[in-house]
Amino acid sequence: MAGRLIPLLVAFYCGLCCATPMVDVCIYSATPGGIAAAVGAARFGASTLLLEPSARIGGLSASGLSHSDIANASALGGVSREFFESVAAFYGEPNGTVEANLEPHVALHIFSQLVAEANVTLATRTGAVSRVYRNGGAIVSLQLDGGLNVSARTFIDASYNGDLTAAVGCSQTAMREANTTYNESRAGRLPDGFSSNVVLDIDPYGPDGSTLLVGMTGGGLASPGASDSTLQAYDFRLCVTDDPSNRVPFPAPRAYNSSDWELFRRYAASLPPPIQFDYFWFGVPGSGTLAAVQAGPPGGRKFDLNSDFRMSFDVIGGSVLWPWGDAATQAAVFDAHVQHTLGLLWTLAHDPFFSAEARANASMWGLCSDEFPDTDNWPPQIYVREGRRLIGAHVLTQRDVLDERAAWGNASVGLGCYPLDDHYHERIPCVYDADGGNCLMRAPNAWPPPRGSRVGVVMEGHMGDGLGPFEVPYAALLPQATEATNLLVPVALSASHVAFCAMRLEPTWMVLGQSAGIAAALACQAAAPGQPGLVHGVDVNVLHGALLAADQRLHP
Repeated sequence: MAGRLIPLLVAFYCGLCCATPMVDVCIYSATPGGIAAAVGAARFGASTLLLEPSARIGGLSASGLSHSDIANASALGGVSREFFESVAAFYGEPNGTVEANLEPHVALHIFSQLVAEANVTLATRTGAVSRVYRNGGAIVSLQLDGGLNVSARTFIDASYNGDLTAAVGCSQTAMREANTTYNESRAGRLPDGFSSNVVLDIDPYGPDGSTLLVGMTGGGLASPGASDSTLQAYDFRLCVTDDPSNRVPFPAPRAYNSSDWELFRRYAASLPPPIQFDYFWFGVPGSGTLAAVQAGPPGGRKFDLNSDFRMSFDVIGGSVLWPWGDAATQAAVFDAHVQHTLGLLWTLAHDPFFSAEARANASMWGLCSDEFPDTDNWPPQIYVREGRRLIGAHVLTQRDVLDERAAWGNASVGLGCYPLDDHYHERIPCVYDADGGNCLMRAPNAWPPPRGSRVGVVMEGHMGDGLGPFEVPYAALLPQATEATNLLVPVALSASHVAFCAMRLEPTWMVLGQSAGIAAALACQAAAPGQPGLVHGVDVNVLHGALLAADQRLHP
């Protein structure tokens, strides 16, 4: 029972230093992958401590990601499958059903139950890692900004941005590799005519014909196939409702400038009437469907509102500062995304460009009063689709997830089951060729095209092909042995940008998180009492048997 007091100690009693007894496994960040790691380790007999820097566990699944993409439910096993079956049971669906749609507070409830039932010690509001103490290649303890000092035999970084991995000093990247780096045909900046690029037939220049409108990408343009520092776009997954009894009006943006939305108005004008924005509306169980939203009377419905890729809630180009940014930089990125989202919603509801009917429809929606009460009903986490990634013992590449899909035998620790899902990186001006058939990208900072040229906008960076399942090897969770010997990284794992786009789903991260937790427990069992668990020395044959016993699905 004493271990259950850690959240209270952290929140109310920690002074300059608050030490905890040494545990077998310490997991940093209570994302879904982190929770699965903690449950996996604890169920395997390891003393387990789960650290969450913020006040709320559950990551994006408890912060507005109310629709989890599950392309192939048969690939899910263990805690991941257990979670989505618990969601179905909560909403009264038949036993064994996998339900991907849920309300954020329901996700929080189920995650909290999993942690409590596994007897995991949970510490929230810990703050970030401020210092790492090491003995040679092994991590000994962590000092956290909230005052807690944690000693453990093995550590797991389950954060979206690889924050503990960075603090330890392991190799990481946050860029699109060139297509020559790992011999990947989809790597680097995508060329004109790439199948997933979309050309919007709108003029991206202001009245002077030379200044790009707000919302366009600035700066240079990498050569096709070359590496660059761009990242796929982030957004918020808004939980919205049209139920008057539950609806909280969207706040007004802090400093609204109508001219900032000229590109959006031109996009809207390019759509056939009546204007329909294909934003992704995901209804939670029992709250209606998209057809009901479009046709039925208002009332009672709750939806996860996501970007439609092209021109909506994704802040294209706005994510680039996040991975390596300090707390102040990340706070500024967070706020910029809030203001973008509120500005778009305000434009839809108030701009006279849109019809009275369209504005009335936009005004009938709002935030949910029964979600996120501690943050004024706004999602507390931004959707970090891709941040820093480990460069570890094995780097997953396009070959692993799309081309050959290597069979890893007993070294497999889980299955990925999703396509290369990469949101757009850049919004680039283009000029149509003489035949008018191709709109060729030009560097945003190049001289504007000659007057009279037919111009457009290329949405660049999206990939959406391939479909698993594919095996993920244990080595993709391991840092290089020379950099850390008792650390596992199942979320910001070792993968190229291309491969990571097929990995970045909460169900997959939960699968890999549980496997990491069990591997960490095995490492502790193999070590002398009180000594670090050496994760590179785990026998994959023993791990394979343990994972199968935990109902993991390891092979297609």
